[in-house]
Amino acid sequence: FYTAAAAWVFGVIGAVGLVLVSRQWDVFLSTFLHFFNWRGAAMYGAVLCAVKVVHDTELILATAELTTGIALIAGTGSVAWGRDASGRVARAGGWGYLLGDEGSAYWIGREALARISRELDGRDPESGFAKVMLATIGIAPEDLSTWAYAEAPRARIAGLAAVVSTCAQAGNAVARALMQAAGEELGLLGQTAVRLCGTADRWSYAGGVMADPTVLATVTAAMGCPPVPPILPPVGGAVLAAAK
Repeated sequence: FYTAAAAWVFGVIGAVGLVLVSRQWDVFLSTFLHFFNWRGAAMYGAVLCAVKVVHDTELILATAELTTGIALIAGTGSVAWGRDASGRVARAGGWGYLLGDEGSAYWIGREALARISRELDGRDPESGFAKVMLATIGIAPEDLSTWAYAEAPRARIAGLAAVVSTCAQAGNAVARALMQAAGEELGLLGQTAVRLCGTADRWSYAGGVMADPTVLATVTAAMGCPPVPPILPPVGGAVLAAAK
């Protein structure tokens, strides 16, 4: 990134910016002084002293009124984070959709697309899964590749997890197996955080994937104890953490 070409590009951009500012210097100066005065500097310094930046999984513990334990997030991505009584912390997962995010909504959606393709070309027997999923997405079988590889597919693919969950609860065996596999992956994340951190008695969760009953039951079995349900959204956990 830091190459000679990049330096020239940034230099040209900076020079153009200075030329444009010089043409309206009085307006620029008055605006700058209006927003960057001593009061603003003092406020900025106070914020830097008062604000603590934490991993978002730490806020999940706070939403369940826990100070120690395991926090498991399973939304578009997935990650487990733990803290023991001594303050030692550990993380498992959180590598992003290219390297991991097992058990997440994106992972479920991607696996669902793979199973649809296998049913369409005959590698897997017809189960009704592909037919239901394609009807819900609203595309024909021949349009599957175009839909999957369209620009910015991550959110759309992650959105399929809710459809898979609905199919699983309706009794489709393929969908149920997918949700159970997601729960097993998430359970492994939680177990790994327990092993690394050494605290196993309490855990909580966040993310839409955990709303699926199969996923929640599978993760609970893996963790060996029921979860402490969150009582607030993550932003509420930030407020509680700040208050302490």
